[in-house]
Amino acid sequence: MVKSRIVVIISHNTKPGGDVKQQIYLIFLFTTCLILFAPCLYAGDFDVIEEKHVRVAFDPSLESVAQEVADIYPHVKSDLERHIGWDLHLIPSVLLIKDRKLFQRMAESPLTVAFAVPARNLIVIDYTKMLVRPFSLETTLKHELCHLLLHDHIRAHDFPRWLDEGV
Repeated sequence: MVKSRIVVIISHNTKPGGDVKQQIYLIFLFTTCLILFAPCLYAGDFDVIEEKHVRVAFDPSLESVAQEVADIYPHVKSDLERHIGWDLHLIPSVLLIKDRKLFQRMAESPLTVAFAVPARNLIVIDYTKMLVRPFSLETTLKHELCHLLLHDHIRAHDFPRWLDEGV
């Protein structure tokens, strides 16, 4: 296990609804900053746990949760591969957010608990929602990992939402 510290800046769209291209650009920009471990605009410190098959970035106060993600990931991945019948050939990054308002700015929806960015092999989880039934860290991770698995095997740009969310 490799632990390191990164500083990430998050920019967000201030227009209600926002422009889809701008949202994609902002997610891409954020993910690029996360992957390159470079300083960005939001001065939030994140630690990183790098395991063989997953990378977890987290607020230092969520270290035990991040370790739990790293520990359960192999089981979640193998269970998903067994149920879907496809192998997952990527190493995802999981970003645990403990600030609900920050997460909502990223997701641009108060109903979102987590989201995946398949183009960046990224899963972002609002940890504050993992403490509320019916959500759980394992189920949420598995659902978002499913998005990455589908997009890893089906390379369509206009992925039908019913398929992406229905699996």
